[in-house]
Amino acid sequence: MAFKYDLHLVPQLDKEREKQAIVDRKRAEQAKKDELQQLFRPVQVQQSVPFGVNPKTLLCAFFKTGTCTKGDRCKFSHDPNVERKTAKRDLYTDNRDDEKKNGQCSNMDRYYYHHVIYKC
Repeated sequence: MAFKYDLHLVPQLDKEREKQAIVDRKRAEQAKKDELQQLFRPVQVQQSVPFGVNPKTLLCAFFKTGTCTKGDRCKFSHDPNVERKTAKRDLYTDNRDDEKKNGQCSNMDRYYYHHVIYKC
């Protein structure tokens, strides 16, 4: 009776071995593919900062890809929301000239001109 029992197990063991061999081959292929991707990944070019721009207002390109090794010492920002923030107003340019060209005068200007012209 043990002989019949063993004969029934042989095909099942062969199938399990074949399945395990297939799984092992797939893992080896995936490991090989991952290794090739690691070796031949594109090289990143170091970021340049335009003159007068604070580097902390630019998102680190290496951080985007997950390869920044500098951490807190990085001169670029690691805050993903930094690109969504609004641009700061330039304090050194006079925007009043642009408003006057567009026909927009403030009430203070109108009052001043009226006062000067009519001397009220």
